[in-house]
Amino acid sequence: DPIIQWWESHSPKDFPNYPAGTWGPPEAALLLEREEQKCRYKDIL
Repeated sequence: DPIIQWWESHSPKDFPNYPAGTWGPPEAALLLEREEQKCRYKDIL
């Protein structure tokens, strides 16, 4: 598949990967903080 081959050869250098079942990478929270928002579900944990 040419699309998969392209992605395998052009992967991002700083891809914020994270384990399944978690709240995601810290970069996700930073996106919200830039807009003066926060994830309300994180407060439940």
